[in-house]
Amino acid sequence: MKKILISGSTGFIGQNFVNFITRESFSVIKLVRKNDHVDDSSIFWNPYEDVLNIDKFEDFDVIIHLSGRSPITRITQNVKQALYSSRVETTKNLVNVITKLKKPPDVFLCASATGYYGDQGNTDLYESSNAGNGFWSDMCSDWETATMPVKELGIRTVNLRIGNVIDKVMNLILLKLPIFSDFGNGRQYYPFISMHELNNILLHVIQNDNINGPVNLVSPQPITNHMFNQALSKVYRRPAILSIPEILPRLVLGREIANLLYGSSKVFPKKLLDSGYKFAENTPEESIIHYKNYRVK
Repeated sequence: MKKILISGSTGFIGQNFVNFITRESFSVIKLVRKNDHVDDSSIFWNPYEDVLNIDKFEDFDVIIHLSGRSPITRITQNVKQALYSSRVETTKNLVNVITKLKKPPDVFLCASATGYYGDQGNTDLYESSNAGNGFWSDMCSDWETATMPVKELGIRTVNLRIGNVIDKVMNLILLKLPIFSDFGNGRQYYPFISMHELNNILLHVIQNDNINGPVNLVSPQPITNHMFNQALSKVYRRPAILSIPEILPRLVLGREIANLLYGSSKVFPKKLLDSGYKFAENTPEESIIHYKNYRVK
């Protein structure tokens, strides 16, 4: 049985993956930030400080780092610093621990995002493509660079460039919307993946020794923002006829969120396809339908 150590286990990706991977007969230990939450299945750590008891990090087959503050908020200068630190600084501290282990993991998976590519219009983007410009691209580049000391030790290191995730929480929000709207002209490409597919991909990456470096975790069929809204309209049987001008989210949420919503990244999962991964969901309709009937228990 493989032993997995995971950070960010209370986040929406981490929580779903822990539940999924536990059912796959993996032994999972969670890194937690509160001492009173520590039990037999968890280890306390402060991701912003050096780890004192490194012995507890020994002898894991896989270490997965999914920590990172949610970007869904108004982006001020202080929030930008918090977003950056929660990704880059925490990665540096965890990497520092891994490089000191007597029994390091076989593989280190670290979250990143398709924000790495920034706004590149209609350009086809693969793992070998250059980073874009701006805050999100710079942060993702630094995030991935922070993992290099682990890779230099010969440990298989994978940077997970995750697209926009369709999950049950997103579904609950969509259920309350009377209408769907494009952002601007809707022609910008919108890399997406469902949580269900994401879990299967993470398992595939863990089990496939040939997968290294950056990996795009996105649907194999790139779609535009307009195409995504048309899929929502079809599945939920609600109109998608409006357009939201860029000035509104820029005023309410700030420039960086507007850049995310109106930027275009036409991303392809080349490494996953080359590794033989078979996508269960190839269209936005398939991903949306997977969660459409979800209800709070």
